[in-house]
Amino acid sequence: MINLKAEVPLPDLDGIELLFFTSPNAVALFYQQPLYATCDLPVAVIGEGTKAALPDHVHCAFTGSGTTEDAAMAFVKRGFAQSLGIVISADGRKTLQRIMKKAHHQAPWRELMVYSTQCSGKPITPCDAYLFTSPSNYLGYTMANEPPPAGQSIAIGTTTSSVMPPGTRIADGYDPNSLWNAILSALLS
Repeated sequence: MINLKAEVPLPDLDGIELLFFTSPNAVALFYQQPLYATCDLPVAVIGEGTKAALPDHVHCAFTGSGTTEDAAMAFVKRGFAQSLGIVISADGRKTLQRIMKKAHHQAPWRELMVYSTQCSGKPITPCDAYLFTSPSNYLGYTMANEPPPAGQSIAIGTTTSSVMPPGTRIADGYDPNSLWNAILSALLS
């Protein structure tokens, strides 16, 4: 439903002391690039799923929890002073950046555009529940399928739900228990 493509030229990491990843896709695309494959800068991640995608040689200095907004606020409150590189896609929603600006985050930061997301439609056999992990994931789905009934649709986070119809269920967080509870709720409705 989505295709990921590395951006060229890749940004340099000069002056960056801490990387921030907001998705497993960002982690995968970053470390697949020969330029970054052995990068050993410490990282911050939006949640446990993103942390699980990190290569073994990388030190994780911060792991968020809850929604994207919750994780971003916790990161800002923690007060990291390192120069930050936020690994993004060309069409990312920039939730972390908006929260950092609003909270007047003092440490220097810049966006590192490493990849782009391209939607592609693929027909899917009807299901009892549909879990969408990103706005691009949902938009790719609807390119070849009718939108699922609201009661059967689950969005991971408000960013994803923002492109979905009213009545979409929103998982309370990205952890397995929150996702499972949202799926059960959709199946039992």
